[in-house]
Amino acid sequence: VNLSPANAAHTHVTCVLMSTPYSEAGLQMSAHAVSGHVDIVVHGLSTTEVHADTTFDLSVVGAVMPSQSARHINQQRLKLVHHSGTCADALPATLSGIQCSADTICHPGPATGNAGSATWSGMHVLSTGTVQMLKACYCAGPCVEAHHWVELPQTLTVLPGSHTHTFSTVATAAITRDTSFNLVVSRPAFADPSPPQYWKVKLVPATGVCTDAASAGLTLDDAATTTTDTATWGVAVAADADMERYLVCFCSTESVEETHEGTDVAPWTSSETVAGVAAAEGWTGCVFRPLTDGTQQYITVTPREADVAVPQGFFLHRSFTARVDADVGLVATGSRLADLRERSKLRVVDGDCAPHPTAVAGFSFQSKADLSDEGKITYALRVADTVAAKRYTLCVCPVLSTEGATALCETEANPSAAYSSTLGTLTVSAQISAPRDWYFTPGEAQSLEIQGTALSLTSDRVMVIPCSGSC
Repeated sequence: VNLSPANAAHTHVTCVLMSTPYSEAGLQMSAHAVSGHVDIVVHGLSTTEVHADTTFDLSVVGAVMPSQSARHINQQRLKLVHHSGTCADALPATLSGIQCSADTICHPGPATGNAGSATWSGMHVLSTGTVQMLKACYCAGPCVEAHHWVELPQTLTVLPGSHTHTFSTVATAAITRDTSFNLVVSRPAFADPSPPQYWKVKLVPATGVCTDAASAGLTLDDAATTTTDTATWGVAVAADADMERYLVCFCSTESVEETHEGTDVAPWTSSETVAGVAAAEGWTGCVFRPLTDGTQQYITVTPREADVAVPQGFFLHRSFTARVDADVGLVATGSRLADLRERSKLRVVDGDCAPHPTAVAGFSFQSKADLSDEGKITYALRVADTVAAKRYTLCVCPVLSTEGATALCETEANPSAAYSSTLGTLTVSAQISAPRDWYFTPGEAQSLEIQGTALSLTSDRVMVIPCSGSC
């Protein structure tokens, strides 16, 4: 049996094919024979040379490849990396048609497959102006670990495409929200005849394609500054722009219709000068395509420190308990609360929180500093014996300015925000002494003692729930 097309691998052996399954229990070891199944044999790629900027299919050929069912065919995977790398490396930024969510987990599976080949369709490599050498890696499936992948013997050569334009960015600092930078599109001399003043670009979120609308968060100058072989646009990044990667989509006369309703004009002529031609934004037949900067195809808007900082404030809509005629430590949690210990105030109301609500009499608060933890503020709450046992609303006035809490929370100086946030509900009981902590030993029968006044053994009930739950 010769599974290799190379004559050097041709040998003669005696091979016995069994027509029925055999029982391993009845086998005996022999120094003169081996037995088992024929393993997957992969010869390599169906082609070793493709052109950039064109869509192509790529097949892995071999013998005894997974083909028992559609599931076996689909579990195969293909990955392309730089020729000097390993199968654990990331995909080239110029490649599309294959995506990897991790170093060893890629998709999709092949479009078609049989025992002799598996074919991936819709492959595309953007041109960088130079030859790109890529290594192919194959996995028969499942493909979750590094040892599941094998390098194929050939190198895939990607020849430069017909599109030679590239982009670059000029910025004084990282591209973030509320900044600006210059976007430069350039070409080699004499690469195409279109005047740069008629080039056009748009920035599209990387999750889309160049036929999508331009992002509203990145605004380009109406007209570019041009030289013989370059065009430069100023780009303003809005304060609310999405922090993500963007495609640089480009249109030149290479993709503009050669004729305009019979008029004898150059193909790059603006439609504003061509009678009878009505095209969006003054262009006819313009087809956008993505550009690269020679290594990757995206512009990235990175987050600023303020964009990733945890907002200051309380965690709202929580549940609290207290007892009539008792003191309780009420713990409010949140983020960056150190500055709010002396500048925030609580108020108990019988209803919804609103600017300056009427406080229920009988509740008094005093914050306790806990400098070791910025995530909580402990308030000493005193509930008078005149308070009715029921459920109340706990409102918070989080003063985020440098002014004192009394100045903004107890006057009309800040009517739009004062006490308008609901910290949570406060359930006041006249029976149960709350809160309490109980400690149990797993695997032993123990008692749970509830303390209070006027308790009923027949009508009162206890429910134990997870700490993250709510009664």
